[in-house]
Amino acid sequence: NTSCDTVSTPIYFAHHDPFIWYSDIVNNATRCAAHVVNSRYFNESVANGTLPNYSLYIPNTDDDCEETILPTCDAWLKGFLSPLLNSTHPAVQTLVAHTAFVLAFDEAETNLGYSTGGIVNSWCRNATGQNLSVCGGHIYLSVVSPFSSNRAYTLNATDYNLESTVEWLFGLGSDGGFDGTSNFPSMNGL
Repeated sequence: NTSCDTVSTPIYFAHHDPFIWYSDIVNNATRCAAHVVNSRYFNESVANGTLPNYSLYIPNTDDDCEETILPTCDAWLKGFLSPLLNSTHPAVQTLVAHTAFVLAFDEAETNLGYSTGGIVNSWCRNATGQNLSVCGGHIYLSVVSPFSSNRAYTLNATDYNLESTVEWLFGLGSDGGFDGTSNFPSMNGL
């Protein structure tokens, strides 16, 4: 796909990339081309030890468990992350020593939608179209970092908690949505 591609394909879901929905990014072709790029640029940055302070890597829908089963996603993750963590290249080792990798799989083959922490919403519906407050099921989330506390987060969490956590890490405020609220606190204990 191209930078800021808002057209979904069978293995690329545009809604998985939050940055292409910000008008100040998608309406600025130069900014999109410089910052919303395909995986080749991520791999080049890793090899050079030059990742930006915040990078979001979105695998295709087969590898993120949207359309496949857990063993497929596990195999992809092992092939993606193990070479980084076990690299003997000095630039990559330095990068890994200062990086937190936050790994989150999608909702797997159930494809039942999203959980919004008890808030009834239109993204979470049953088969008859009734809005629900809990759906989707459990997903895998892990933080791999020399800075992580090596403990489990036992509370229910959603992508909004993850967004709140990123905002906490970088000292940012809420984007005005569910993030940053008492319903979706940051997972800073990790």
